[in-house]
This record gives sequence, structure tokens and C-alpha cells, in this order.
Amino acid sequence: MNTKIITAGEKLKDIRKKYNIKQYELSGDRLTRNMISMLETDKTGLTKATAEILMENLHKICKRRSIRCDVTLKYLLESPKCQAKKICDCFIKFLNSTPQKVFENEFQKDLDEIQNLLDKYKLKKEKTAIYTKLGKIFKTSRNFNKAYSYSLIAFENSNYLFDNLQLIVLIIDITYCCNNLRRYKETLHFTKLAYTYMNNIPEEQEYKLKYNSIIAYKNLKDYNSALKEIEEIEHKFQNKLNFYLFEKISILILKANCLKEKKFYSAALQVHKKILTLSENNIEMYLVTLCNILEIYIAINDIKNIKEYMQKCIFYLNQYEKLPNKKYSSEIYNDIGLGFYAINKLEMSKTYLKEAINEAKKYKKMDIVLSSMKNTFKYSYR
Repeated sequence: MNTKIITAGEKLKDIRKKYNIKQYELSGDRLTRNMISMLETDKTGLTKATAEILMENLHKICKRRSIRCDVTLKYLLESPKCQAKKICDCFIKFLNSTPQKVFENEFQKDLDEIQNLLDKYKLKKEKTAIYTKLGKIFKTSRNFNKAYSYSLIAFENSNYLFDNLQLIVLIIDITYCCNNLRRYKETLHFTKLAYTYMNNIPEEQEYKLKYNSIIAYKNLKDYNSALKEIEEIEHKFQNKLNFYLFEKISILILKANCLKEKKFYSAALQVHKKILTLSENNIEMYLVTLCNILEIYIAINDIKNIKEYMQKCIFYLNQYEKLPNKKYSSEIYNDIGLGFYAINKLEMSKTYLKEAINEAKKYKKMDIVLSSMKNTFKYSYR
């Protein structure tokens, strides 16, 4: 990528060579040849008055020689900072049109050159835009380390965005990455910052912030705070949850899981059975819920219900495996593996746990990889 900034002197020299004009010719009767030389070597700056004289002389010479001249005063006077902005704008368009290029080896060299321009000319707005976009690209590819790093750079340069939705969207991306990187305390820190930077956060963005906070609280084992946030969401976003069934199911799953962790098993089962009714037309969500119920019966060592829900899981698993995209496959296989272990079918247990590992690697879910590997190892030496 061409990131070269051309000085006014370099432009002037290139123009002369392009049209085969000598320094003394371009100087005319109002400038000196020495002045042209100093301009071309950047020993003196180009003022608007001098640029106007040069343009007048240039166009006179070209007209006399019947040469078409397309050089403008605006081009000649364009500052290095304006050029840097244009280069950065082109880079943003490049990222938008061909995001896959960021994964190629030579991309880092281009980014380093852009970074030099951003820092040299203090282009905070462009820096925020570029690194926000890079964060989104790597978040989509589930490379959360890079997504977090790039998004953080964007955030550090976005203090001019006070009370701006763009900053809130960026913070949401950061909290999402933090959760996937197990930086749960940072998730809560950035969520609080969002409310500091914007007084009235739009409903869609506030919902995402609260949802990410629930994930963080749950993983920090602060189930009371998680349940409190869930209660607020159920009250404040009641219309949204009634309209978007998937969102409602997701919140109910979190609620049931928190109740389970607090050992309120009966209440958790009630919520999960409500989810079963809501997710009848979604085979993946239905199977996930069956597995969540199975987890509770494993926790209380209810062998009769473990066997019953294992049969249901296996039945729906045959349909589920035909789906092209299986977002929760690793969690499903992991739970079925645990179920087989609970009813003393160790070989079947290891088979499903290994499948959970394979699926988790595919979707870069390292927590499932570690959990399944740990259980596989433990059950192998039972």
C-alpha cells in the first residue's frame, strides 16, 4: 500500500519534470530561480500567494506549448496531514471491502506504515475508526486476543466521542471480547464506563451491555448480581423479550443456570421446562435445554431422570447432527459425555467427551476444550 506523503517541494519538482519546464521558466518575472530551488528542496515553505503565482506561470507555459495541464492549486497546497487523512480513509475502505486481507502475512507491514502516519499527524479520529474495524474483523473470526487489543487501542483514542453511540458500540465489543478471554472484572469495569460516557444509552445497546454483565457476574460466581441484572432485563426489556424469542430463551437459560449454581434445583428445573416449551421449533436450543436439565439431575444424582433425559438427548441428537451449523455442539457433546459417565457407561462417555473437544476446537471454545480434556483424562483412570 502506498503511504508516501509528498511535500509541496516534491510536487513542484515532479510537475516541472512532467511538463519539461526549467526552474527559471517557472519562476517567471515575479519569482527567482533560487526561490524555486529552495521550494523544491523544502528549505522554505510554500505560501498560498506563491502557489498562485506558480500556478499562473505553469498554466501560461502549458497553454503556450499547447499542453493540457490538470494541476490545481488545491493539489499543490494540500498539506501532509490532509494527505495522511486521505490515505487512512482509503485504508478504512480497504478494510471494509476486503476484510480477509488482514489475515495475510504482508498486512502487518501495511498496518505499521499506517500506524506511523496516525501517530505522526495525530489522527485520533482515523485511528479510532481503523482499530475499531480491525477489532470487529478479528471478533468475527473469534480471535479474541487480537480483537481485544485492537478495540482497546480504538478506545484509548476515542475520548473525543463523549456521549456518542459509536463509543458505546465499541465498549460493547470490548466487553464481549473480555468475556471470551475470561477478563470478567474488565467486562464490569467497561460496562460502568459506558454509563459514564453516555447518559441515555439506546435500548439495543443497553441490553447488550447488561447481557454481557450477566455473563461476567455468572462466571465470577456472583450469582446474586447476575440474577439481579436478569430481573432488571426481564422488567425493562419485557417487550423486546416477548418479540425476540431467542433473546428471551437466552435470558431464561442464564437465569436457570444461576439458580442451579445456587442449588435452587427445583426453581431451575421450572425455568428450563419453560424454555423447552418456547424452543420446540429450534432443535439446537431444545437439545441445549435438555442437556441443561440433564446437568441438574447429574448434580443431584437422580439416576432415573438421568437415564430418561439421556434417552431424549440421544433421540434429538440424531436430528441435530444433520444441521449445517451447530453453535453449541461442544457443550451438548460434553453434557452427554457426563451423562454417560453418571450411568457408568465409561467408553460412551469418553467417545462423547472427545467429540466435544473436537467441536470446541472448531469453534475456539477453550473452556470446553479444557473441561472435556480434564474429564476424559479423569475417567480414563477411574
